[in-house]
Amino acid sequence: MKTSALKLTLAYAIAAVIQGALSSRIPQDFMPDLALIVIVFIGLRLPMMQGILACAAFGLVSDVLFTQSIGLSLGGYTVVFLFTKIVSALFFADNALSRIILVILSGFLIKLYYAFALAVVGLELTIKIYPFAILLSGALAPWLVKMLESWTLRNEA
Repeated sequence: MKTSALKLTLAYAIAAVIQGALSSRIPQDFMPDLALIVIVFIGLRLPMMQGILACAAFGLVSDVLFTQSIGLSLGGYTVVFLFTKIVSALFFADNALSRIILVILSGFLIKLYYAFALAVVGLELTIKIYPFAILLSGALAPWLVKMLESWTLRNEA
């Protein structure tokens, strides 16, 4: 299990670095959320406590490195993890279409969470939703999840 935790951490780091590097070169309208796909993958594969801890840790790192609002991604990633866990338990979420739908719904859910969390604390920041970027994230999800499965679950029995 230590190996897959290290691999998941590395996968999240790679996704965050790629996303950060491309964000200045690709318009936000066309920038898929690679980190969100990793969070959905965690929701599909990790047990509850490990997943919550992993998503909270990744969210905190994201907050510290990329945002001015500490706790926003921490909460958002945790909400997406719980949403993925619940939906995958209720519906058989182990095919390409369900992964696409999960990532698209998670993309909108995390934006809704950000808007709600900022409103609760009284910050007047505008949360922009880029529907095409969310759809693109969904389109990439089956391929990236399959790649993550083969990489993180290899040699695990």
